[in-house]
Amino acid sequence: PAAPAKAAPAAPAKAAPAAPAKAAPAAPAKAAPAAPAKAAPAAPAKAAPAHHENRSQGGGSAKHDGHSH
Repeated sequence: PAAPAKAAPAAPAKAAPAAPAKAAPAAPAKAAPAAPAKAAPAAPAKAAPAHHENRSQGGGSAKHDGHSH
């Protein structure tokens, strides 16, 4: 009576509330704000300084000079 009594309530009790509780708030909470937050400021931030350098090197034909270089 000691073996089945301890194995039954111990296994399902810890696996049920532990799995969904950690996977639900942990997955969407970290994946939602982390993906758009890093992809939004990273894309425009790199494109802005890159255009400035090309414009400073070429002038009128900055796009052509920058790409050729």
